[in-house]
Amino acid sequence: VIIVLLGLMKDKGEIIMNKLRNLNKKLFAILVIAIIAFSFSASSVYAADVSPRIGPYRLEYGISHFNYYITSSVLNHSKSDMWVSLINDAVNSWVDTGYGWNPLYAYRSYDYYNSNMDIYLSEQAVEGYIKGNVFYYVGDSSNATQVSPWEQNWVYTEVEMFVNMYDWNDYNRMQRYIAHFFGSTFGLATNEDSNSVMCSWYTVCNVYKPSLADHNGLNAIYNN
Repeated sequence: VIIVLLGLMKDKGEIIMNKLRNLNKKLFAILVIAIIAFSFSASSVYAADVSPRIGPYRLEYGISHFNYYITSSVLNHSKSDMWVSLINDAVNSWVDTGYGWNPLYAYRSYDYYNSNMDIYLSEQAVEGYIKGNVFYYVGDSSNATQVSPWEQNWVYTEVEMFVNMYDWNDYNRMQRYIAHFFGSTFGLATNEDSNSVMCSWYTVCNVYKPSLADHNGLNAIYNN
């Protein structure tokens, strides 16, 4: 009887051990699936956290020595000091986004012919949400040809900002608009992300400095 009982106990022990092995295999499989799912989710979030670019093109000579020129239309404005401060703050918010390194080094140029971005103020009456225009060129200011940023690289832009909009009395909002124009010059596209300085004029935007997605978008264009 004792021998029979020992045999039964051995059989049951083996059954229990087999069940534990199968359970461990299932738990291991579940763990592997969970890790794969998490990795895919994380990579998807990161991929989405990049502001889109206009197209495959960009500033011809990169942004490691980016010059911007403030025209007389700004300097002769009654609030020229405010405008110059806004422009400098906007470009510096791209230089130092707070999200790590990017290849942008920006300098105010006093040479009209040595600029990657010429900034103008316009007094024209504008209805609706549009805050300005960006025009793309190859050549230099003395011999320029306007081009499409969807078709080729550009050497510099002319940015025309409208000063008579209802919200120009909000410093942070104005800084966002100007930061948006810098982003357009770099090659970033307008989007519908309310946390991006590249958000469209029709979107209620929550920021006045480049977001992590904007920072990543700039790096995606020039840090390669």
